[in-house]
Amino acid sequence: MIKKFFKVLLFFPPIIGAVLVLQIIINQKKPPVRNPASELTQHVRIIKAAKTPLIPRITGYGIAQPANVWKAVAQVSGKVVFIHPEFKKGALLKAGTEVIRIAKDDYVLAVRQAKANIRSAKAKLQELRVSESNTKNSLKIEKTTLKISNRELARKKKLLRTRTVSQSTIDQETKANLTQHLKVQSLENALLLLPTQRQAQEEQIEVFKSQLETAKLNLSRISLKLPFDALVAEEKVEITQFVNVGQELGSADSLEKVEVNAQVAVSKFMGFTRALLGKNKIGGVTKDTLKKAVKAFNIQAVVHSNAGEKQISWKASLERISDNIDPKTRTLGMLVTVEDSYRRAIPGYQPPLMKDSFVEVEIFAKTSRSAISIPRSALHGNEVYIADKENRLRFREVIPLLFQGNYVILKEGIEEGERIIISSMSPAIEGYLLKVTEDKMAAQELVLEVSSTGEAK
Repeated sequence: MIKKFFKVLLFFPPIIGAVLVLQIIINQKKPPVRNPASELTQHVRIIKAAKTPLIPRITGYGIAQPANVWKAVAQVSGKVVFIHPEFKKGALLKAGTEVIRIAKDDYVLAVRQAKANIRSAKAKLQELRVSESNTKNSLKIEKTTLKISNRELARKKKLLRTRTVSQSTIDQETKANLTQHLKVQSLENALLLLPTQRQAQEEQIEVFKSQLETAKLNLSRISLKLPFDALVAEEKVEITQFVNVGQELGSADSLEKVEVNAQVAVSKFMGFTRALLGKNKIGGVTKDTLKKAVKAFNIQAVVHSNAGEKQISWKASLERISDNIDPKTRTLGMLVTVEDSYRRAIPGYQPPLMKDSFVEVEIFAKTSRSAISIPRSALHGNEVYIADKENRLRFREVIPLLFQGNYVILKEGIEEGERIIISSMSPAIEGYLLKVTEDKMAAQELVLEVSSTGEAK
């Protein structure tokens, strides 16, 4: 019993010792250090606002079409006796090449007939001239005879008073005198008609000459020749086929110039115009003012087309602006032309601009002014986020001048050197403390896109 009591006593000392040690440790432990509350920050990327050359540009899309299309239309009827062996779809032919010929026999005969009519009419005119001369001579004789008849009648009337001649003799002489008067009158009337007849004959000669010219013109129309270097688009005639006037025999497209009617949003066109003109104003819109504007503001155009993985570009010229707005798309047509794309083509590298190609048209102008541009992602409605000198978020209201590609040209609101936040922020609270990192690569890419033109695209 005593042994069990001593065993229990031996159990308590270690426990008491452990409690004492724990108490000592607790008493010696220092209270936790309390750090003061810190302000939250948000990491953002920024670029510094910088002025770059102002190069207004707009982009539109359209279908390439040849500027000139030649329709082979029969101007005379007849049998086709010749077709150029290469007058087939896709063939390239030079200007002046005879592609179709119609039988000429009927038109050669028409020329001969017209010439014969002219010769006959001229002979008739000469006959009238001779007749006029003869009539004048006859009139002269008949007038002399009339004078004699008048004297004879007067003499016999005197004899009648002395009863030397009878009344019947006077009557016969009077009748003869009247007959002579009638002859003179007839010749005078004939002379009066001859100038009119001669004039009518001269007019008839002119008619026959016109017929001759028509016959010669028809003879020249039997041959159809290309007016320019062309790519044959279609052939619709066969050898020995009889064709009628007005019948279409084929068509060919000009190689010299290709047109694209690029459709541009009206709002973009207005912004482009405002950015281009600035404070300058052009009075009225005419052909001359458009040409002057293209020259004065150095407006240029480039046509782009995707050829597989490669983009092909051609220099173009702004020719005119559409006279109406498309009622379906609400876009404005800007017509540009590309010249000599076939002659400048390099097989395998630079193909020609072919008909019906869907292309992108970029119109731009190199101005002497500069402006601040920012990425589109940095524009939030009509505000831009900037980092102030204390690295705090500020909202800045801006006025955009022109939206182009991935960036926006600003009219006002941002000063050069201000730090523009280009990364997304959530939440965006004005006055928020920022941790700023300048993204120089993004700034370089922006400058490159703003300053580049279609020529370098």
